[in-house]
Amino acid sequence: MAVVPSRPTIVHEPPPVPPGELTAERYVSADWLADEAESLWPKVWFFACLASDVAEPGAFATVEIGRESIIVAGTDDGVAAMFNVCQHRGARIAKGQGQVDMLTCPYHGWRYRPDGRLVVVPENQLFPGGIDRAQCSLPRLRTEVLGGMVFVTMSDDIAP
Repeated sequence: MAVVPSRPTIVHEPPPVPPGELTAERYVSADWLADEAESLWPKVWFFACLASDVAEPGAFATVEIGRESIIVAGTDDGVAAMFNVCQHRGARIAKGQGQVDMLTCPYHGWRYRPDGRLVVVPENQLFPGGIDRAQCSLPRLRTEVLGGMVFVTMSDDIAP
Protein backbone atom coordinates (compact mmCIF):
# COMPACT_ATOMS: atom_id res chain seq x y z
CA MET A 1 0.00 0.00 0.00
CA ALA A 2 1.45 3.34 -1.07
CA VAL A 3 1.82 6.12 1.45
CA VAL A 4 0.26 9.35 0.25
CA PRO A 5 1.95 12.43 1.71
CA SER A 6 -0.38 14.69 3.59
CA ARG A 7 -0.93 18.20 2.36
CA PRO A 8 0.51 21.00 4.45
CA THR A 9 -1.92 23.15 6.34
CA ILE A 10 -2.06 26.62 4.82
CA VAL A 11 -2.35 29.36 7.37
CA HIS A 12 -3.60 32.71 6.11
CA GLU A 13 -2.14 35.45 8.25
CA PRO A 14 -3.04 39.10 7.94
CA PRO A 15 -0.57 41.23 5.95
CA PRO A 16 2.12 42.95 8.05
CA VAL A 17 0.78 46.32 7.01
CA PRO A 18 -2.94 46.90 6.81
CA PRO A 19 -4.13 47.20 3.23
CA GLY A 20 -4.67 50.73 2.15
CA GLU A 21 -4.98 52.82 -0.89
CA LEU A 22 -1.77 52.99 -2.88
CA THR A 23 -1.58 56.59 -4.01
CA ALA A 24 0.68 58.24 -6.54
CA GLU A 25 2.19 60.37 -3.77
CA ARG A 26 4.77 57.75 -2.85
CA TYR A 27 6.05 57.82 -6.44
CA VAL A 28 6.16 61.58 -6.99
CA SER A 29 6.53 63.12 -3.53
CA ALA A 30 9.82 64.81 -2.66
CA ASP A 31 9.12 63.94 0.99
CA TRP A 32 8.83 60.21 0.20
CA LEU A 33 12.06 60.39 -1.81
CA ALA A 34 13.91 62.14 1.01
CA ASP A 35 12.59 59.64 3.56
CA GLU A 36 13.69 56.65 1.45
CA ALA A 37 17.10 58.23 0.80
CA GLU A 38 17.64 58.66 4.54
CA SER A 39 15.78 55.76 6.12
CA LEU A 40 15.67 52.95 3.57
CA TRP A 41 18.43 52.72 0.95
CA PRO A 42 21.43 53.23 3.27
CA LYS A 43 20.20 50.39 5.51
CA VAL A 44 19.22 47.52 3.19
CA TRP A 45 20.67 45.14 0.62
CA PHE A 46 19.53 46.04 -2.90
CA PHE A 47 19.83 44.34 -6.27
CA ALA A 48 22.52 46.08 -8.35
CA CYS A 49 23.04 43.96 -11.49
CA LEU A 50 23.42 40.43 -12.77
CA ALA A 51 26.71 38.75 -11.92
CA SER A 52 27.10 37.94 -15.62
CA ASP A 53 27.15 41.71 -16.34
CA VAL A 54 30.39 42.07 -14.33
CA ALA A 55 31.88 38.59 -14.74
CA GLU A 56 35.10 39.76 -16.40
CA PRO A 57 37.69 42.07 -14.82
CA GLY A 58 36.95 45.59 -16.02
CA ALA A 59 33.29 44.93 -16.85
CA PHE A 60 31.15 47.46 -15.02
CA ALA A 61 27.56 48.53 -14.51
CA THR A 62 26.23 51.62 -12.77
CA VAL A 63 23.12 51.72 -10.63
CA GLU A 64 21.27 54.69 -9.18
CA ILE A 65 19.77 54.19 -5.72
CA GLY A 66 17.99 57.23 -4.39
CA ARG A 67 20.46 60.08 -4.78
CA GLU A 68 23.48 57.77 -4.88
CA SER A 69 25.25 56.47 -7.95
CA ILE A 70 27.19 53.24 -7.57
CA ILE A 71 29.66 51.40 -9.80
CA VAL A 72 29.69 47.61 -9.67
CA ALA A 73 32.75 46.17 -11.42
CA GLY A 74 34.37 42.85 -12.09
CA THR A 75 37.85 42.59 -10.56
CA ASP A 76 40.62 40.02 -10.47
CA ASP A 77 39.20 38.92 -7.09
CA GLY A 78 35.49 38.88 -7.98
CA VAL A 79 33.12 41.83 -7.74
CA ALA A 80 33.56 45.28 -6.19
CA ALA A 81 31.09 48.09 -5.61
CA MET A 82 31.93 51.69 -4.86
CA PHE A 83 30.40 55.13 -4.94
CA ASN A 84 30.49 56.59 -8.46
CA VAL A 85 32.08 59.86 -7.32
CA CYS A 86 35.59 61.03 -8.17
CA GLN A 87 37.45 61.89 -4.99
CA HIS A 88 38.91 65.03 -6.56
CA ARG A 89 35.94 67.18 -7.51
CA GLY A 90 32.95 64.85 -7.12
CA ALA A 91 32.20 64.18 -10.79
CA ARG A 92 30.47 60.96 -11.85
CA ILE A 93 33.06 58.59 -13.23
CA ALA A 94 31.03 56.05 -15.19
CA LYS A 95 27.67 55.77 -16.94
CA GLY A 96 25.67 52.73 -17.99
CA GLN A 97 27.57 49.51 -18.63
CA GLY A 98 30.84 48.75 -20.34
CA GLN A 99 34.29 47.24 -20.28
CA VAL A 100 37.35 49.27 -19.28
CA ASP A 101 40.93 48.83 -18.16
CA MET A 102 40.59 51.92 -15.97
CA LEU A 103 37.67 54.05 -14.77
CA THR A 104 38.56 57.62 -15.76
CA CYS A 105 36.99 60.76 -14.35
CA PRO A 106 35.93 63.00 -17.24
CA TYR A 107 36.67 66.17 -15.23
CA HIS A 108 40.42 66.06 -14.57
CA GLY A 109 41.38 62.55 -15.66
CA TRP A 110 41.94 60.82 -12.33
CA ARG A 111 42.09 57.10 -13.11
CA TYR A 112 40.89 54.25 -10.92
CA ARG A 113 41.26 50.50 -11.28
CA PRO A 114 37.99 48.54 -11.48
CA ASP A 115 38.40 47.72 -7.77
CA GLY A 116 38.34 51.45 -6.97
CA ARG A 117 42.04 51.99 -6.29
CA LEU A 118 43.30 55.38 -7.47
CA VAL A 119 46.36 54.86 -9.67
CA VAL A 120 46.79 57.96 -11.85
CA VAL A 121 46.64 61.59 -10.78
CA PRO A 122 47.62 63.87 -13.67
CA GLU A 123 50.15 66.53 -12.63
CA ASN A 124 50.46 64.90 -9.20
CA GLN A 125 53.66 66.85 -8.54
CA LEU A 126 51.68 70.12 -8.60
CA PHE A 127 49.73 69.14 -5.47
CA PRO A 128 51.69 70.12 -2.32
CA GLY A 129 53.10 66.82 -1.05
CA GLY A 130 51.34 64.89 -3.83
CA ILE A 131 48.06 63.00 -3.55
CA ASP A 132 47.84 60.01 -1.21
CA ARG A 133 46.38 57.54 -3.70
CA ALA A 134 45.33 55.02 -1.04
CA GLN A 135 43.43 57.67 0.90
CA CYS A 136 41.74 59.00 -2.25
CA SER A 137 40.61 55.66 -3.66
CA LEU A 138 36.87 55.19 -4.18
CA PRO A 139 34.93 54.27 -1.03
CA ARG A 140 33.99 50.58 -1.25
CA LEU A 141 30.61 49.10 -0.46
CA ARG A 142 29.76 45.58 0.69
CA THR A 143 28.69 43.18 -2.05
CA GLU A 144 27.21 39.70 -2.08
CA VAL A 145 26.57 37.47 -5.09
CA LEU A 146 23.53 35.24 -4.67
CA GLY A 147 21.73 33.25 -7.35
CA GLY A 148 23.61 34.98 -10.16
CA MET A 149 22.67 38.45 -8.86
CA VAL A 150 24.88 41.10 -7.27
CA PHE A 151 23.50 42.77 -4.16
CA VAL A 152 25.04 45.87 -2.59
CA THR A 153 24.58 47.64 0.73
CA MET A 154 25.78 50.98 2.03
CA SER A 155 25.61 49.63 5.61
CA ASP A 156 28.38 47.97 7.57
CA ASP A 157 25.90 46.91 10.23
CA ILE A 158 23.39 44.61 8.51
CA ALA A 159 23.73 40.84 8.29
CA PRO A 160 25.00 39.18 5.10
